[in-house]
Amino acid sequence: MLNGTLRRILLLTLGWILVGLGIVGLALPFLQGVLMIVAGLAILSRESRWVRRHITRYRLAHPELDRRMREVGERLRRAVPERWRSAGTDGGTEEPDDSPGPPDLDDRRHP
Repeated sequence: MLNGTLRRILLLTLGWILVGLGIVGLALPFLQGVLMIVAGLAILSRESRWVRRHITRYRLAHPELDRRMREVGERLRRAVPERWRSAGTDGGTEEPDDSPGPPDLDDRRHP
């Protein structure tokens, strides 16, 4: 297994490459730009507090889109078998990420 630092560097690199290809793909008809940007941001959100913070701000500013994203996420979780979801982990021996994830937007208080 990869050690934590090397794994983080590889995931950050992959995430930014996907975001970059996605931006290029917005102008090219044969490259799925939006899909690559979303995939890149999904990878980056697991490894980068900066990206996680910006995604959280965007989700707070656009609650309808946030609701739709949560629905798609739930459908994907039901569609993907459990054994596939845990295939990328090393059995829990990795150090836990102590950074707080995005808040549950359903729990926010409205003024």
